Amino acid sequence: MKRVTTKLLIPLLFLSLNLLFSQTFNTVQIFNCDSSAGFVTTNLNVSVDNSNYVEGSGSIKLQAAGTLALGAWGSASFNPQVSNFSIGQVISFWMYTPDNAGRIKNMEVVLVDINNSSATWKFYYQTPLNRWHFYTFWLNKPSSSSGNLDLTNIKTIVFRIQQSEQFNTQFEVLIDDIRLYYGYEYNRFAKIESICEINEAENEKAAQEIVAKEISPWIDISQYITKADIAKGFVEVAVSFYGTDNIRWMMVGDSDSGNEKDLRAYSDGVIYELIDAQYKSPAGEVVYPRNDKYSGINSDSWIVLKFGLPKEIKSFYKIYIGAGNFQPAELLVGLKRIYWMASYYRAEAYVISPLPGVYADIEIKNVIPKAAWEYDVVRKIYNYVSGKYEISQGSEVEFDASNSVIYNMNTMITDYIWDFGDGTPQASGVKVKHVFNNVGKYDVSLILKTSDNKTFPELPYARKVITVEVKPAPSNIELYQNGPNPFDLSVSNPKTIIRYKLSEQSEVSIKIYTLTGKVVKTLVDKQTMPAGEWYVSWDGKDENGNFVDSGLYLYSLVTPSQTLIKKMLVIK
Repeated sequence: MKRVTTKLLIPLLFLSLNLLFSQTFNTVQIFNCDSSAGFVTTNLNVSVDNSNYVEGSGSIKLQAAGTLALGAWGSASFNPQVSNFSIGQVISFWMYTPDNAGRIKNMEVVLVDINNSSATWKFYYQTPLNRWHFYTFWLNKPSSSSGNLDLTNIKTIVFRIQQSEQFNTQFEVLIDDIRLYYGYEYNRFAKIESICEINEAENEKAAQEIVAKEISPWIDISQYITKADIAKGFVEVAVSFYGTDNIRWMMVGDSDSGNEKDLRAYSDGVIYELIDAQYKSPAGEVVYPRNDKYSGINSDSWIVLKFGLPKEIKSFYKIYIGAGNFQPAELLVGLKRIYWMASYYRAEAYVISPLPGVYADIEIKNVIPKAAWEYDVVRKIYNYVSGKYEISQGSEVEFDASNSVIYNMNTMITDYIWDFGDGTPQASGVKVKHVFNNVGKYDVSLILKTSDNKTFPELPYARKVITVEVKPAPSNIELYQNGPNPFDLSVSNPKTIIRYKLSEQSEVSIKIYTLTGKVVKTLVDKQTMPAGEWYVSWDGKDENGNFVDSGLYLYSLVTPSQTLIKKMLVIK
């Protein structure tokens, strides 16, 4: 495939301002993943994949071996090409998880120094699957540790993967470009504390008090959000939880239900969700460490959350981190929860500023990105997915990279390289036009290069990928918000109305779901309806004629060409 590039320089005024505010930036690749020589494995097979990688000539492929039993761990260890990790703030890598990795239970990355002290960072794969994702771990904030890790003399890196406890899957993951970064800054914007007397601690007085407090009760953090964050599409917020006597702590999942455990942001009249699917649980389960409420993680370590951002913040951007999402772990000694018996606790929240670099951003002219709830068939939950683009087959669209930015780095953007994911030649330019001739989903990528010849993946956000779904010219359908909403079941003869619109005759299904995907009630089942505006009512009862519980529900309008989903709140 022929690559075409062009020189496009940013204005000198912007460059001069950038020089004034640049900060220290450093990155060192510690393993290039082009060779699997020297790896030591247990219950995993290791090889090099020369067809799917982000840099160099290959990536490391880790596959479940036949010896990996249900719930068991596999590991792969190797020696880094650099031993002094003290020059970095974070260790990072890129990881690709195909569909067959969708049932992996847990993952860990472990560093071991020359004295055999170790530090472990627990993590879980990011979504969507079948795409490369960027992972970072703060070197001074491990999930757990053994001894005092000497970052100047690291001898071994270990990747550990836990098999599902229900499904024996022959999963595989790809890992590439393992490196260190330095240059992050962060600002604390929230802090809560609780303290009690020693004799009161046995009754969990301080622990109960801090768990009942909101960490960030709609605090405005817009002053910390940069154009680089806007280009990324999210802001990173780190939460720490500290307690005396070396307590350990955990995270209870984001409920997405509008209550005190729903982590979210609010800007100019619009709610923006926590976009980390791995930290969501409508059922209130422990999500970090995953499905482990007893061992927890180190006191004062970090959990880094990503909140979606608008394309422009006009007045404010407020974060809500409520009561009970972060709390001591549940380890029991006898009948006592020992991590709940400290006399002092502290929880804090920080905005992490972007790494110095260039940040690619993509807009499609006259196409508004959509956000919707989508059902994850592997994990059997609904995920909130934003930044989706739908266009019609055969229509010309214009892609625009004008909002790509340089952040705290002395450089200029010189090349804009586009790949449309449909097998057509790459293109170049700040703005390019393209026609998708075939129906399907396509990953459209933009890669930026700088005047000092830096690009992705050394600059991790110099590449941006969006998904474009090309559809046949669809019949226009609309699904409106139910009314009343909230839907109060305590009134006499409760009823809520769901209205919808069809531009042409179509087969229609309308169903009510729980957030876990269970069908509560089928209101319309594959019924052919003529064009026009229609409505259907729901009395709040399930298929058995019983009133449903209070909470958040989803309702869907399904036609052969489109699916629309909205939320409703049921109260009693």
